[in-house]
Amino acid sequence: MAIALENRRLFSHVRKLANVDALTGLYNRRFVLEMEKKEFAKAKRYQTGLCVIVVDVDNLKEVNDNHGHAAGDRLLQETAAVLLIIFVLRILWVGWAAMNFC
Repeated sequence: MAIALENRRLFSHVRKLANVDALTGLYNRRFVLEMEKKEFAKAKRYQTGLCVIVVDVDNLKEVNDNHGHAAGDRLLQETAAVLLIIFVLRILWVGWAAMNFC
């Protein structure tokens, strides 16, 4: 029984590592691509709306070039934190690429 519980915990941890961006804590591109078909099918089946939001962090390259990647990382982390605060409903946030969130 203890081994099964530990295996379940480890599986959940590995799944989180595979689906969540370590820097921002947002779902990553891989996760969105896996979920998009399910979510679109669900919206169609229940005849509900579905919203996808894409946010571009302007001038991230310049921040990285002029102030270093640590500053760029902080900018991404702070942007992700604000997005998570604003959108507390069931919305999937995804770190699509280094400069984009959706």
